[in-house]
Amino acid sequence: MTRPGWAATCSWLLLAPWWAQAQAARSTPAPSPTPAPSAAADAAQVAALIAQGEAAAHAQRYPEAERLFDEVLKLDPGNPKAQAARARAVSAELAQKRSLVPEIPSAEGAEGRVKQIDDFEVDDLDVRRAARVPGLTELEGTPAHVKPGEPFVVKIYLRNRSKKKKRPILVKELNVHRIVNEVETRLPLEPAVAQVAPNPKQRALLATVEGVWPDDITSWVLDVRVLSESGDIYDNRLIWK
Repeated sequence: MTRPGWAATCSWLLLAPWWAQAQAARSTPAPSPTPAPSAAADAAQVAALIAQGEAAAHAQRYPEAERLFDEVLKLDPGNPKAQAARARAVSAELAQKRSLVPEIPSAEGAEGRVKQIDDFEVDDLDVRRAARVPGLTELEGTPAHVKPGEPFVVKIYLRNRSKKKKRPILVKELNVHRIVNEVETRLPLEPAVAQVAPNPKQRALLATVEGVWPDDITSWVLDVRVLSESGDIYDNRLIWK
């Protein structure tokens, strides 16, 4: 015959581990969740990074400024202030290395048909003839090292180099195209003079291009072509390189 006291003792021994664990769970508080960073903290960090980036750009430490603005854009993709400031820093860094440089000007006459060349057989060969009136299109950009937000001026000149026959250049048309970041735009410019007198030591101002250098330029070209009444073409380009 089993004694009641022995059964109660056995039951207690079986339940003791579970009871101890339950008591421990009640006495130990659950860990509180880690608070997520607040929007205010992010905004403060973004503002601080932008201020640091602008200070670096002002001190002409452009790579550092670009890195700081990149950090802003990781925290806040699409931040317009950081995007604009980064574009300015990139353009300003390029401006330290580049300048507005004219290419070698060229001049040629109207297209013609050649029927015969000595010792050669030709069949209506298309060629470019020499310009009837020798001349040069000359381009000058100032300042040479233009920076973002800075005004700039490009002057377009035409020089008549006719010496023997002393022929004037009768200006028929002025075509000017600006190519910025590989996007081309024609500028509606009219020549300021209709005739350029023969004088190799002087040149006539045909037109002026003015503007403010944008923030996000990576490539810039001004392509100029002057056409005369006699069919002569005077070409030149101003390149930011």
